[in-house]
Amino acid sequence: MIVLDSKCIFGTLIAVCLLILGSCNLGQRNSLIEKASSETLAKTTVSQFTLNLSLGLVTDYGATPWRTSDIKFGDSPMNVALDTGTNLFWATMADCNTVACKVHRRIDPSQANFKYVSNPSYPRTVDFGAWGSMVVKLGSIPLFIGTEYTTQEPIQFDASIDYSGSQFEYLSWGGGIGFPSDTSFDDENVETLIKHLFDSGSLASPEFSIVTDRESKSGKFMIGYLDPDVKSDYYGRLTPKLIGGSEVDYLWGTSLHYVKLGTNKLSDLSDTVFFVDSGSSRFKAEAKSIRPILDALLTYKDSNGTPIFETYKDESSNQPFTGVKYSNGKGPSDFPNILPDFSFAISNDCDGDSSIAVFSLSPEQYSYQVQAGDRQGEWVAAFHILDGIPGLLVGSTFMDLVVTQFKYEVSGTNLIQGDMILYKKAKGEVPANVECRPMPVSSSHQ
Repeated sequence: MIVLDSKCIFGTLIAVCLLILGSCNLGQRNSLIEKASSETLAKTTVSQFTLNLSLGLVTDYGATPWRTSDIKFGDSPMNVALDTGTNLFWATMADCNTVACKVHRRIDPSQANFKYVSNPSYPRTVDFGAWGSMVVKLGSIPLFIGTEYTTQEPIQFDASIDYSGSQFEYLSWGGGIGFPSDTSFDDENVETLIKHLFDSGSLASPEFSIVTDRESKSGKFMIGYLDPDVKSDYYGRLTPKLIGGSEVDYLWGTSLHYVKLGTNKLSDLSDTVFFVDSGSSRFKAEAKSIRPILDALLTYKDSNGTPIFETYKDESSNQPFTGVKYSNGKGPSDFPNILPDFSFAISNDCDGDSSIAVFSLSPEQYSYQVQAGDRQGEWVAAFHILDGIPGLLVGSTFMDLVVTQFKYEVSGTNLIQGDMILYKKAKGEVPANVECRPMPVSSSHQ
């Protein structure tokens, strides 16, 4: 398919109309021209984008179940994740014929607007840790974003031609578009969509916002703006906090003051970093930080003295166990008034300067029932060991309960992390409790 410039299309249409309607008077002709000009302007000066999100099947592999189908790669419709937890931009090609590839929408490489780009760094292997890996070539194609915008130039991305690791089969999406905290960490060969939009003048403000609702299985990813109708109360501002030299400096991070399970404060997660990752689902951290949570949950018993949880382990891990699930086919609703809330303190100005927001999640909110893959049908606690995370990372387990606004600052030719802002959702499920408290001098004093 040939992508025509919208000005050319409208200009041609007007010329044809004027030839056909040669008898129309000057006022009518001017009216037609003004109407076409305004429509052309609407098509070519889009400064904000709304991408609808839908909820896929929930798995126990740590990836978000949310995806959008509002982005087309040339002629190929795709389901992609919009991911603040990566600096990658990748999508599955029809050249990939593994079982894990075939279950996803794939890009047709035979379409006129697609090409593989010759580059000495490709093909290459991209490592996804416990998920496995993928082999990618460098691809180039125009993107159709929503119904009103096509990238002015083809955009380069990692075109996946092979997966190793069966877990890719259970992703709710067949590609991922990264929205990293700092575009200076980007691959020199692969573009970042939001930077592409901003640099091309198609985006008025370098920011985006996310709201999702589990009950309706729908959400919105708003690029360049925040729809005021989706939010109500202000929860707080999350100022940037990164760990210099870390391999995950592309994550959106802020100060984590402390974490509690019930009344038990977990010292290993005090005064560290809280990462907000829209490509993930559950809470994740290194073993030394997550094990205290898992160990504490394992001590809880029902009214008969039977342990509520049991352990399980990822095959690729060298840990004794990596998570806990509910025993005997039960779930959180089977244990009213027994299990503790999980709470964490973040934000810098929950109620004026020098105040923090303490978010509390109920057992129902930090648990989920697996719908596909390993442990299908079972209930799992949303805490998991993941090496390499120097703090606490969370995705949809928390993000489904709030509105999150991500703002960039411009630094030279790059976009870098500005503030994240949290709001109460105008409708839908919210955290079990949110409380403003004075900023502790040290988390050890709280």
